[in-house]
Amino acid sequence: MKTSTISRRKFIRLSSIGVGAILSATPFNASFAATHSDYIVQLELIDNIKSYCRNHLGMRLGSYFYTNWEINDGYLHYLYVSDKHQVSVPSGLQEFYYFGTDFKAAQRAADNFRLKGYHTMVYRTAGTSATLLNKALMSYSMDAIAMIVFHEALHVHLRNTKKDIPLSIEEAAADVLAKYVAKTYQKESDLIKRRSLRRTVKTMEYIYKTVNHSCEDLEKGKIDQDIIFNKCYKRIKNKLKKANSYQQTRFSYPVNNAFFVRNSYYSKYYFDLEKLYKKLDKSPERFIDFIGKLPKNLDAALLIIKTQKLIS
Repeated sequence: MKTSTISRRKFIRLSSIGVGAILSATPFNASFAATHSDYIVQLELIDNIKSYCRNHLGMRLGSYFYTNWEINDGYLHYLYVSDKHQVSVPSGLQEFYYFGTDFKAAQRAADNFRLKGYHTMVYRTAGTSATLLNKALMSYSMDAIAMIVFHEALHVHLRNTKKDIPLSIEEAAADVLAKYVAKTYQKESDLIKRRSLRRTVKTMEYIYKTVNHSCEDLEKGKIDQDIIFNKCYKRIKNKLKKANSYQQTRFSYPVNNAFFVRNSYYSKYYFDLEKLYKKLDKSPERFIDFIGKLPKNLDAALLIIKTQKLIS
Protein backbone atom coordinates (compact mmCIF):
# COMPACT_ATOMS: atom_id res chain seq x y z
CA MET A 1 0.00 0.00 0.00
CA LYS A 2 1.39 3.36 -1.00
CA THR A 3 1.06 6.21 1.45
CA SER A 4 1.72 9.89 1.07
CA THR A 5 3.59 10.81 4.23
CA ILE A 6 5.72 13.59 5.62
CA SER A 7 9.01 12.72 7.31
CA ARG A 8 9.81 13.95 10.79
CA ARG A 9 12.74 15.95 9.48
CA LYS A 10 10.58 17.61 6.82
CA PHE A 11 8.06 18.54 9.52
CA ILE A 12 10.83 20.10 11.61
CA ARG A 13 12.13 22.09 8.66
CA LEU A 14 8.64 23.36 7.91
CA SER A 15 7.90 24.20 11.53
CA SER A 16 11.17 26.11 11.77
CA ILE A 17 10.15 28.64 9.10
CA GLY A 18 9.65 32.00 10.73
CA VAL A 19 11.09 30.72 13.98
CA GLY A 20 12.04 34.21 15.08
CA ALA A 21 8.38 35.18 15.17
CA ILE A 22 7.32 32.42 17.54
CA LEU A 23 10.27 31.89 19.85
CA SER A 24 11.84 33.92 22.59
CA ALA A 25 15.55 33.60 21.86
CA THR A 26 16.81 33.44 25.41
CA PRO A 27 19.91 31.28 25.86
CA PHE A 28 20.71 29.63 29.17
CA ASN A 29 22.70 32.21 31.11
CA ALA A 30 22.97 33.66 34.60
CA SER A 31 20.53 36.49 33.91
CA PHE A 32 17.89 34.14 32.55
CA ALA A 33 18.39 31.61 35.34
CA ALA A 34 17.88 34.36 37.90
CA THR A 35 14.32 34.83 36.64
CA HIS A 36 13.67 31.08 36.31
CA SER A 37 15.18 29.89 39.57
CA ASP A 38 12.87 26.87 39.73
CA TYR A 39 14.60 25.39 36.68
CA ILE A 40 18.28 26.08 37.39
CA VAL A 41 19.14 22.41 37.97
CA GLN A 42 17.19 21.18 34.94
CA LEU A 43 18.80 23.79 32.70
CA GLU A 44 22.23 22.90 34.04
CA LEU A 45 21.62 19.24 33.16
CA ILE A 46 20.47 20.10 29.65
CA ASP A 47 23.40 22.44 29.11
CA ASN A 48 25.84 19.74 30.26
CA ILE A 49 24.23 17.13 28.00
CA LYS A 50 24.49 19.48 25.03
CA SER A 51 28.23 19.83 25.68
CA TYR A 52 28.58 16.08 26.13
CA CYS A 53 26.86 15.35 22.81
CA ARG A 54 29.02 17.86 20.95
CA ASN A 55 32.37 17.19 22.60
CA HIS A 56 32.24 13.46 23.37
CA LEU A 57 29.94 12.13 20.65
CA GLY A 58 30.76 14.56 17.86
CA MET A 59 27.11 15.36 17.26
CA ARG A 60 26.11 18.41 15.23
CA LEU A 61 23.30 20.07 17.14
CA GLY A 62 23.33 23.58 15.74
CA SER A 63 22.93 26.80 17.72
CA TYR A 64 19.33 26.43 18.87
CA PHE A 65 19.27 22.96 20.40
CA TYR A 66 17.32 23.40 23.64
CA THR A 67 18.20 27.09 23.78
CA ASN A 68 14.90 28.85 23.03
CA TRP A 69 11.70 28.83 25.05
CA GLU A 70 8.21 28.42 23.69
CA ILE A 71 6.09 31.54 23.96
CA ASN A 72 2.86 29.51 23.98
CA ASP A 73 3.84 27.22 26.81
CA GLY A 74 2.20 23.84 27.33
CA TYR A 75 2.14 20.35 25.92
CA LEU A 76 2.49 19.90 22.15
CA HIS A 77 -0.04 17.75 20.30
CA TYR A 78 0.21 15.22 17.50
CA LEU A 79 -2.57 13.29 15.80
CA TYR A 80 -2.05 9.71 14.63
CA VAL A 81 -4.53 7.95 12.36
CA SER A 82 -4.87 4.26 11.50
CA ASP A 83 -7.06 1.97 9.47
CA LYS A 84 -9.60 0.35 11.80
CA HIS A 85 -8.92 -3.16 10.51
CA GLN A 86 -5.13 -3.14 10.78
CA VAL A 87 -2.22 -1.20 12.26
CA SER A 88 -1.54 0.92 9.20
CA VAL A 89 -1.56 4.58 8.17
CA PRO A 90 -4.40 4.86 5.61
CA SER A 91 -3.38 5.56 2.03
CA GLY A 92 -3.00 9.27 1.35
CA LEU A 93 -2.65 10.29 5.00
CA GLN A 94 0.45 11.52 6.82
CA GLU A 95 2.47 9.61 9.39
CA PHE A 96 1.24 12.18 11.90
CA TYR A 97 -0.32 15.65 12.08
CA TYR A 98 1.16 18.36 14.29
CA PHE A 99 -0.98 20.95 16.12
CA GLY A 100 1.45 22.60 18.54
CA THR A 101 -0.28 23.64 21.76
CA ASP A 102 -3.73 23.73 20.12
CA PHE A 103 -5.40 20.69 21.67
CA LYS A 104 -8.88 21.67 20.48
CA ALA A 105 -7.74 21.75 16.84
CA ALA A 106 -6.13 18.31 17.24
CA GLN A 107 -9.31 16.97 18.81
CA ARG A 108 -11.50 18.38 16.02
CA ALA A 109 -9.29 16.75 13.40
CA ALA A 110 -9.43 13.46 15.30
CA ASP A 111 -13.23 13.65 15.44
CA ASN A 112 -13.38 14.17 11.67
CA PHE A 113 -11.17 11.15 11.00
CA ARG A 114 -13.22 9.00 13.40
CA LEU A 115 -16.39 9.92 11.52
CA LYS A 116 -14.70 8.46 8.44
CA GLY A 117 -14.20 5.17 10.29
CA TYR A 118 -10.55 5.51 11.27
CA HIS A 119 -8.89 4.92 14.63
CA THR A 120 -7.24 8.05 16.07
CA MET A 121 -4.93 9.07 18.88
CA VAL A 122 -4.19 12.62 20.02
CA TYR A 123 -0.77 12.46 21.65
CA ARG A 124 0.70 15.14 23.87
CA THR A 125 4.38 15.61 24.67
CA ALA A 126 6.87 18.08 26.10
CA GLY A 127 9.78 16.91 23.96
CA THR A 128 10.01 17.16 20.18
CA SER A 129 12.74 17.56 17.59
CA ALA A 130 11.97 21.27 17.48
CA THR A 131 13.91 21.10 20.80
CA LEU A 132 12.26 24.00 22.58
CA LEU A 133 12.41 24.47 26.33
CA ASN A 134 9.08 24.53 28.15
CA LYS A 135 7.64 24.15 31.63
CA ALA A 136 6.24 20.70 30.90
CA LEU A 137 9.72 19.40 30.07
CA MET A 138 11.11 21.07 33.20
CA SER A 139 8.53 19.19 35.32
CA TYR A 140 9.94 15.77 34.44
CA SER A 141 12.44 13.80 36.50
CA MET A 142 16.10 14.41 35.72
CA ASP A 143 16.58 10.97 34.15
CA ALA A 144 13.55 11.52 31.93
CA ILE A 145 14.91 14.88 30.80
CA ALA A 146 18.23 13.22 29.98
CA MET A 147 16.54 10.47 27.96
CA ILE A 148 14.52 13.03 26.02
CA VAL A 149 17.47 15.31 25.25
CA PHE A 150 19.73 12.44 24.13
CA HIS A 151 16.87 11.05 22.00
CA GLU A 152 16.20 14.36 20.30
CA ALA A 153 19.92 14.93 19.79
CA LEU A 154 20.03 12.08 17.28
CA HIS A 155 17.11 13.53 15.31
CA VAL A 156 18.76 16.94 15.15
CA HIS A 157 22.18 15.50 14.29
CA LEU A 158 20.71 13.48 11.40
CA ARG A 159 18.84 16.53 10.14
CA ASN A 160 21.92 18.75 10.34
CA THR A 161 24.03 16.18 8.51
CA LYS A 162 21.30 15.83 5.86
CA LYS A 163 20.52 12.18 6.53
CA ASP A 164 17.13 10.74 5.63
CA ILE A 165 16.32 7.30 7.03
CA PRO A 166 13.02 5.49 7.76
CA LEU A 167 11.03 7.05 10.62
CA SER A 168 10.60 3.75 12.46
CA ILE A 169 14.36 3.18 12.35
CA GLU A 170 15.20 6.71 13.43
CA GLU A 171 12.83 6.75 16.40
CA ALA A 172 13.93 3.35 17.68
CA ALA A 173 17.61 4.17 17.18
CA ALA A 174 17.16 7.42 19.12
CA ASP A 175 15.71 5.49 22.06
CA VAL A 176 18.50 2.90 21.97
CA LEU A 177 21.12 5.64 21.88
CA ALA A 178 19.39 7.54 24.69
CA LYS A 179 19.33 4.45 26.87
CA TYR A 180 23.01 3.61 26.61
CA VAL A 181 24.40 7.13 26.51
CA ALA A 182 22.25 8.18 29.49
CA LYS A 183 23.61 5.21 31.46
CA THR A 184 27.18 6.22 30.66
CA TYR A 185 26.51 9.88 31.34
CA GLN A 186 24.82 9.10 34.66
CA LYS A 187 28.10 7.73 36.02
CA GLU A 188 29.64 11.18 35.54
CA SER A 189 26.67 13.25 36.73
CA ASP A 190 25.35 13.90 40.21
CA LEU A 191 22.09 15.14 38.74
CA ILE A 192 20.70 11.78 37.62
CA LYS A 193 19.83 8.94 39.99
CA ARG A 194 20.90 5.52 38.76
CA ARG A 195 17.88 3.69 40.21
CA SER A 196 15.43 6.15 38.67
CA LEU A 197 17.08 5.88 35.25
CA ARG A 198 17.05 2.09 35.42
CA ARG A 199 13.34 2.09 36.28
CA THR A 200 12.58 4.44 33.39
CA VAL A 201 14.40 2.19 30.91
CA LYS A 202 12.79 -1.00 32.22
CA THR A 203 9.32 0.51 32.03
CA MET A 204 9.93 1.71 28.48
CA GLU A 205 11.21 -1.68 27.31
CA TYR A 206 8.37 -3.58 29.02
CA ILE A 207 5.82 -1.43 27.22
CA TYR A 208 7.66 -1.83 23.91
CA LYS A 209 7.53 -5.61 24.27
CA THR A 210 3.83 -5.41 25.15
CA VAL A 211 3.11 -3.27 22.08
CA ASN A 212 5.10 -5.59 19.80
CA HIS A 213 3.38 -8.73 21.10
CA SER A 214 -0.03 -7.09 20.75
CA CYS A 215 0.68 -6.08 17.15
CA GLU A 216 1.80 -9.62 16.39
CA ASP A 217 -1.46 -10.97 17.82
CA LEU A 218 -3.43 -8.52 15.68
CA GLU A 219 -1.59 -9.63 12.54
CA LYS A 220 -2.38 -13.29 13.25
CA GLY A 221 -6.06 -12.43 13.46
CA LYS A 222 -6.87 -15.32 15.81
CA ILE A 223 -7.93 -13.14 18.76
CA ASP A 224 -10.70 -10.55 18.76
CA GLN A 225 -9.34 -7.04 18.26
CA ASP A 226 -11.02 -5.58 21.36
CA ILE A 227 -9.62 -8.35 23.56
CA ILE A 228 -6.10 -7.50 22.40
CA PHE A 229 -6.71 -3.78 22.99
CA ASN A 230 -8.04 -4.35 26.52
CA LYS A 231 -5.28 -6.77 27.48
CA CYS A 232 -2.58 -4.39 26.25
CA TYR A 233 -4.19 -1.42 28.00
CA LYS A 234 -4.37 -3.24 31.36
CA ARG A 235 -0.74 -4.38 31.16
CA ILE A 236 0.50 -0.90 30.38
CA LYS A 237 -1.73 0.71 33.02
CA ASN A 238 -0.41 -1.67 35.66
CA LYS A 239 3.21 -1.00 34.67
CA LEU A 240 2.67 2.77 34.82
CA LYS A 241 1.52 2.70 38.46
CA LYS A 242 5.11 3.20 39.61
CA ALA A 243 6.31 5.10 36.54
CA ASN A 244 7.37 8.74 36.42
CA SER A 245 5.15 11.51 35.04
CA TYR A 246 7.02 11.50 31.71
CA GLN A 247 6.10 7.89 31.00
CA GLN A 248 2.57 8.32 32.30
CA THR A 249 2.13 11.21 29.86
CA ARG A 250 3.74 9.20 27.08
CA PHE A 251 1.81 5.94 27.40
CA SER A 252 -1.48 6.63 29.24
CA TYR A 253 -3.92 6.46 26.33
CA PRO A 254 -6.79 4.25 25.21
CA VAL A 255 -5.40 1.43 23.09
CA ASN A 256 -6.48 1.11 19.48
CA ASN A 257 -4.75 0.77 16.10
CA ALA A 258 -3.70 4.44 16.11
CA PHE A 259 -2.03 3.88 19.48
CA PHE A 260 -0.10 1.04 17.90
CA VAL A 261 0.82 3.12 14.83
CA ARG A 262 2.43 5.76 17.02
CA ASN A 263 4.20 3.44 19.43
CA SER A 264 5.35 0.99 16.77
CA TYR A 265 7.57 3.72 15.33
CA TYR A 266 9.55 3.38 18.55
CA SER A 267 9.06 -0.25 19.53
CA LYS A 268 8.97 -2.39 16.38
CA TYR A 269 12.71 -2.31 15.63
CA TYR A 270 13.97 -1.18 19.02
CA PHE A 271 15.33 -4.59 20.05
CA ASP A 272 16.90 -5.21 16.63
CA LEU A 273 18.70 -1.90 16.92
CA GLU A 274 19.78 -2.71 20.46
CA LYS A 275 21.42 -5.87 19.11
CA LEU A 276 23.14 -3.72 16.48
CA TYR A 277 24.39 -1.32 19.16
CA LYS A 278 25.94 -4.22 21.08
CA LYS A 279 27.55 -5.65 17.92
CA LEU A 280 29.11 -2.24 17.32
CA ASP A 281 30.93 -2.66 20.66
CA LYS A 282 28.40 -0.40 22.40
CA SER A 283 30.13 2.53 20.77
CA PRO A 284 27.72 5.47 20.44
CA GLU A 285 29.96 7.08 17.83
CA ARG A 286 29.95 3.96 15.63
CA PHE A 287 26.21 3.54 16.13
CA ILE A 288 25.45 7.14 15.14
CA ASP A 289 27.68 6.83 12.06
CA PHE A 290 26.09 3.49 11.06
CA ILE A 291 22.53 4.76 11.45
CA GLY A 292 23.30 7.84 9.40
CA LYS A 293 24.44 5.71 6.46
CA LEU A 294 21.24 3.68 6.21
CA PRO A 295 19.08 4.07 3.07
CA LYS A 296 15.60 5.60 3.07
CA ASN A 297 14.05 2.31 1.92
CA LEU A 298 12.90 0.41 5.02
CA ASP A 299 13.46 -3.12 3.71
CA ALA A 300 16.98 -2.27 2.55
CA ALA A 301 17.75 -0.61 5.89
CA LEU A 302 16.50 -3.63 7.85
CA LEU A 303 18.66 -5.99 5.78
CA ILE A 304 21.72 -3.86 6.50
CA ILE A 305 20.90 -3.77 10.23
CA LYS A 306 20.55 -7.57 10.23
CA THR A 307 23.83 -8.21 8.42
CA GLN A 308 25.75 -5.15 9.70
CA LYS A 309 27.01 -4.65 6.16
CA LEU A 310 26.66 -1.17 4.79
CA ILE A 311 26.37 -0.70 1.05
CA SER A 312 29.34 1.31 -0.16
